[in-house]
Amino acid sequence: MKKTILILLLSIAAFTAKAQNMTFEETVKYINDKLAVCKYPKTFTAQKDGTIKAGEKSYNLFNFYETPIENKNNIKQDKGIAYCVDSDYQYIKLIMNSKGEYEIFAFFATEKETERVYNALVYLRGLCTKNKDPFDK
Repeated sequence: MKKTILILLLSIAAFTAKAQNMTFEETVKYINDKLAVCKYPKTFTAQKDGTIKAGEKSYNLFNFYETPIENKNNIKQDKGIAYCVDSDYQYIKLIMNSKGEYEIFAFFATEKETERVYNALVYLRGLCTKNKDPFDK
């Protein structure tokens, strides 16, 4: 009986751990699906080196300004990706430099949707590998 319960618990734990980890392709599809229904719909593609394209604009997830920028609208920030809310909009912005210059990635109808896509972008960066010169140490 104890063995059966142990096997059942281990099976549940293994299934739960597997369900929480999306692949690169699944994460890209998730973001693309969310951007297809955001305020200004656009298509999204990504490469494993961190290059992303949203609509007509291309970026690299490793090239954003990494130091957090103080701004009352920034709810969360992670290495240049910010989830923001102001009185009228919920949006994700990509911070380009130390001056706080940014580009809007997408607007969303709800804070929850904005936070989900923000989390997906941060997660996607973790799945990517920054291209390095082969002679860097």
